[in-house]
Amino acid sequence: MVARELGTLIVEATNRRTLLGLGRDAPRTKGPALDPRRLPADRLDYLIQTHRDIALVDALRIERERRHRQG
Repeated sequence: MVARELGTLIVEATNRRTLLGLGRDAPRTKGPALDPRRLPADRLDYLIQTHRDIALVDALRIERERRHRQG
């Protein structure tokens, strides 16, 4: 096996192990850096309590209310 191929396989295996360690089967889809719709509920609540940007906190609160209305 050529060293270049071996290097590629090592990188792929490392990336796969990292993803599995994060509980994912595939890489995260590209999107906004902080999309409130994609945040888990516990992270949403944490950011509402701790983030310094009031505009972002307002957007997070709107998302939390939307989730509560949906049930």
